[in-house]
Amino acid sequence: MNTGLAALAQNPVIEQALVLNSDLEIPEGFCRAVLAHAAPWQPAVVGCRIVGPDGHSGYAARYFPTIGHQIVEWLVPLASQRHRDALHRAVGHDLDAERGTGMVPVDWVSGAVLLLPLKQVRHVGGFDEGYFMYTEEVDLQLRLRREGIPSLLDADLEVCHVGGASSGNEERRRRWLVGARMRYARRHGNLHLLRAGMSLATGANLLWNTGRRVAGRQVRPSPWPATSCS
Repeated sequence: MNTGLAALAQNPVIEQALVLNSDLEIPEGFCRAVLAHAAPWQPAVVGCRIVGPDGHSGYAARYFPTIGHQIVEWLVPLASQRHRDALHRAVGHDLDAERGTGMVPVDWVSGAVLLLPLKQVRHVGGFDEGYFMYTEEVDLQLRLRREGIPSLLDADLEVCHVGGASSGNEERRRRWLVGARMRYARRHGNLHLLRAGMSLATGANLLWNTGRRVAGRQVRPSPWPATSCS
């Protein structure tokens, strides 16, 4: 991504870069539409609604992550309740933006679709290459916000995102996600508190799954949660 942004920056006429994941299905005219909708707001980071192949929302608009969000997300006992608004909010999903229309200011938008102001992104150093995968777009948007550059959800545009195409399997995806969040906490939060909170949540998951196993459920007590709401 940084290599591509650097190449675009060689052309002084180019002011924006559109980043699209390789596992997206975009509607006809999408690129023209997002540029037109975003034009009055520039410079800004702009994303759009994202749905999976099953039509369920990917919650592209979110709040900057807190330790509380990540602990709630990690708790297996809450997995069956994650369809509820309270749990969506507890893991950082911006439901007001999710249900809005037009251009909605948000903390950050999913990196699957990002319209980026090239000059400002380059000014803050681009994407932090210390992240292997996940959270790098959150880190970038937080640094841009500190420079006065907002993030917006274009709630009138939608793409389909397969998701997970680069990860291979869920266990590896979780490892990458946890590593990325630890780096984010080290840079922008409190790493020690995050580690302590995640350790407590992992212990709670172990107890929960052990109890379910004793009750005859087909589960394997493990430090990894059975599901994720990331």
